[in-house]
Amino acid sequence: MSEIDNKNGGLQKDADKKPEAKKVSKDRAKAQGRMALWMREMRSELKKVVWPAPKQVLNNSTIVIVSVVLIGGIIAVYDLLANRLLTTVIGLFQG
Repeated sequence: MSEIDNKNGGLQKDADKKPEAKKVSKDRAKAQGRMALWMREMRSELKKVVWPAPKQVLNNSTIVIVSVVLIGGIIAVYDLLANRLLTTVIGLFQG
């Protein structure tokens, strides 16, 4: 049998390494089990969700878009007014 270095700096036979491989496969199996459980729970929770009707989605989207455009317009007007006011004030002091 060939020998390999272990973590403690000593030598370890290949035959001694096999239990460690089993531990890794057990850890992988546990991780896969947890992932499968998470997927089942997620699917169960998604079944409980009350999805909106397409008409409601369209209505809500329209409200959001109109609100964004209106608020954007209001901000643009205030920005324009502030720009003109500052330009006028600065022009007064420059001569």
